[in-house]
Amino acid sequence: MAKRYLWILLFFALCQKEEIGLKDPYVHLPPTGSQLTAAFLTIQNKSRENLILEKAYAEIAELTELHETYLEENMARMRAIPNLVISPSGELQLKPGSYHIMLINLKRELKAGEKIPIELYFNRGKRVVLFEVKEASAMMHAQP
Repeated sequence: MAKRYLWILLFFALCQKEEIGLKDPYVHLPPTGSQLTAAFLTIQNKSRENLILEKAYAEIAELTELHETYLEENMARMRAIPNLVISPSGELQLKPGSYHIMLINLKRELKAGEKIPIELYFNRGKRVVLFEVKEASAMMHAQP
């Protein structure tokens, strides 16, 4: 009987993980000497309830914040935000000029092609995602 409950719990745990889709994670390669960069990806909510990205953490940076870009007096500006909400069966693309994960005070220089682990904390648990470091020119050519 105990084995049966264990299998049921394992089944539900596996199903829950499938409710969050994480696609195309990447980090901008910052210019030499810069201590700032941003991380981007697409988050898919495959459930019937709101999915909330509450915070992010990257060992490579002293500070990791969720940010949005907004216009003020025809100038693009950024500000920290407390969380990001993805509606049921929806997706949110973190991209340049929009929402993103800001990595502040990098502890070392990044190299194109390396993978940076970033922890994403959702209202349904933590996911560790490997973000590939890409040069800005390579990303512009890859976009349609």
